[in-house]
Amino acid sequence: MNRRHPLPRLGVKFAAAATLAFLVSFGIYLLLYEVVLNEVLSSGVFAERWKEKEDAAIASFQEYVTVRGFTVQEAVRDVEWEKRDPTTYLYVEEYNEADLDWYDPLDYGGTMVYCADGPVYVYAFVDDSHYEQAGQLIAMLTAMICFCAIFLPYIIHVLRRITRLSREMEILAGGDLSYQIVSPGRDELAELGRNIEGMRLAALEQMARETALATANSRLITSLSHDLRTPLTKLTGYLEILQYKKYKNEAEREFYLQKAAEKAGQMRYLSDEMARHFQVGPAGENRREEVSGPILLGQLLAEQCFDLQAAGFSVQPPVMEGDYRLAVQVEDVRRVFDNLFSNIKKYAAPQSPVLISTGDQGLTVWIAIENEILITGTRDSRGIGVPTMRFLMARNGGRLESVRDKTRYRSTLWFQKL
Repeated sequence: MNRRHPLPRLGVKFAAAATLAFLVSFGIYLLLYEVVLNEVLSSGVFAERWKEKEDAAIASFQEYVTVRGFTVQEAVRDVEWEKRDPTTYLYVEEYNEADLDWYDPLDYGGTMVYCADGPVYVYAFVDDSHYEQAGQLIAMLTAMICFCAIFLPYIIHVLRRITRLSREMEILAGGDLSYQIVSPGRDELAELGRNIEGMRLAALEQMARETALATANSRLITSLSHDLRTPLTKLTGYLEILQYKKYKNEAEREFYLQKAAEKAGQMRYLSDEMARHFQVGPAGENRREEVSGPILLGQLLAEQCFDLQAAGFSVQPPVMEGDYRLAVQVEDVRRVFDNLFSNIKKYAAPQSPVLISTGDQGLTVWIAIENEILITGTRDSRGIGVPTMRFLMARNGGRLESVRDKTRYRSTLWFQKL
């Protein structure tokens, strides 16, 4: 579970980017407006322009006063001239001879303009506000461009991440769960991408489990169906012997009846196993029981060897010695032997003897069965028998080893002692 953060990290990044863009753009605005603009307006080029404009304004005012014949007082009070040239402001001061006692006429300041009844001093001031406004507008536009140049790339980056996640979700929604989502980072969008990737992996894992379960179900049903054929074939053979009275005496008749009943019981177990599988799944329940190893294995080998001898094979059942216990499902072990000896009947050469040997290695006992192959290259027609035997042996704590060369086939069953 992802740890909750008190602040949205994407929002913090957004605010930080906006703040940085604002500070940089505001600094550029102050630099341009307060420093650069003042330097430009006070530069030599503009100083000469102001001086020329001031001199032209005073000359124009002199002509204006002369044409109209203004007196000193009329010149001081006049406001009409400034309306003709709003970019220049004139300050008109009446000439005072008393001030000459204190100032040299050349240092009195201003420019002397002669009226009808005497001179006045005129001071011209050029209005540069329109230059300042233009400079302020340029500074603001430059600051806005800088703000956008810093902040918009971050917005575009976030939008691209959102678009990419949306596109990747469409790919996953389209069924391509092999597409991997890589989402680096530590903000909410990165966590969203990692959560989507986790959902993808969980979906793949669930699909893999379902596929494995379906495969296991199919394999188990197939193996059970395959294993039903062996006791069914033997049961049919026993019933034919009884039906056509091919037995020699009453003892043989009882023997075949007993074998037929055993095979019918085995078939019932296999059918119950199939029904149980549909109810509880392929794993089933562990129904191992503790049995005497020599008795169980000796009995199964004796039965199978008898069937092989009846089918025309040369084989001698071994004598199982020792005193040890096995924890197995008896019907599973019976199915293993049925499958193993059924394959011998199908694929072994009848003219060559079937060799059976046993051994004890302390914690395990083994049974090896070797036969000559009837036709070189022949194999289990459906590929079901050997995998089924391996599965059953593993379910009972043992294992099956198979070795095959060009002419011979050897199978070894390993059982774990208690």
